[in-house]
Amino acid sequence: MLQLTEQQLDRLCELLPDHPPRPKGGRPRADKRQAIGGIFWILGNGAKWKDLPSEFGTKSSVHRAFQRWVQMGAFEALLADIGSMVEERDGFKLYECDVDGTFSKAKGGGDGIGCTKTGKGMKMMIMVDAKGLPIAVNTGSASPHESHLVEPLFDLMVTVDFPERLIGDRATCSGWGGFTPAQLF
Repeated sequence: MLQLTEQQLDRLCELLPDHPPRPKGGRPRADKRQAIGGIFWILGNGAKWKDLPSEFGTKSSVHRAFQRWVQMGAFEALLADIGSMVEERDGFKLYECDVDGTFSKAKGGGDGIGCTKTGKGMKMMIMVDAKGLPIAVNTGSASPHESHLVEPLFDLMVTVDFPERLIGDRATCSGWGGFTPAQLF
């Protein structure tokens, strides 16, 4: 079970913005530290919101905090900030990077949702360095083949350098023909 240390929680509280006050008052927002801990518990364990332990607050308040930060672009800014810190310290290990994607069903439809044989949904693509640190993350319609969703990752990288080698599964690599990223782009 993934749990953040107090130091990690302190740093994330600094990096993630406070929620704006409600114009009409109302119920106070969820505790920021608890919400961050709950969000990263969900992300780290791959659990569903209904399985969130009560120590992080109610699942609905933590989920609302997550949605607000996503809409504000806070997680994109967080990834860029953390990427800058990695660059300043050791740098990313770009001699070998992995890229992969996953499909998520979206029965109700919505923006950016595409149809596949499996049904409606979206694809999430991620690129990590040799140590598993995320370099780029992107989501998109599930309609295009995974190999077509790799190129946009290069525009979203948190580092200015390109990987020397890119590794992926058969679905991800089928359109590459064994070329290196420098040869492709």
